[in-house]
Amino acid sequence: LLMRSFVRLRAVDPGFQPSNLLTLRLPLSPNVSIQRRVALLEQLSRRLAVLPGVRSIGAVNTLPLTGFGAGTTFAVEGRPAPPPEQRPIGLVRGVTPDYFRTMAIPLVSGRFFTESDTAQAPLRIIVNQALARRFWPEAKPLGGRLMVDPEGRIAEIVGVVGDVKPERLDGDDWPTIYRPYPQTNFNIM
Repeated sequence: LLMRSFVRLRAVDPGFQPSNLLTLRLPLSPNVSIQRRVALLEQLSRRLAVLPGVRSIGAVNTLPLTGFGAGTTFAVEGRPAPPPEQRPIGLVRGVTPDYFRTMAIPLVSGRFFTESDTAQAPLRIIVNQALARRFWPEAKPLGGRLMVDPEGRIAEIVGVVGDVKPERLDGDDWPTIYRPYPQTNFNIM
């Protein structure tokens, strides 16, 4: 029974390519501005990118299969908003532009983030297929807009990516909202 369960779990697609990945946890001081944290992450990425064997560098606030991490309620613009306590909850991931390529998370439609998705740029997000299926079952969510934070700011959906297991291989796919790291306030990457 143990071996059968192990074999079944090995056949589950986690939503990313786990082979040949090296991860590290980088705590960034919450007392330092987000602009300074972004600059530090960019500098570290440039230094690591020139090491032998490195093909891509990406960062995220919560790695797949390590827990749910940050979450937020959200509402779809143009639809009746439920009361705040009944709004859906989505996982939130702050990512750097090359995160999806590094993890081999497939782009389903739209685009990935670019270097132009800065703190000063309009709020843009990428959502996973679980969120897209739930809120746009018969249409493409590109160009759709979500209220993504307690301040009521609206973000435009610019891409849809494949689902990634947040906590366990036998767990459900959760609606996930990816934000460009410069537009977040995460201090651990």
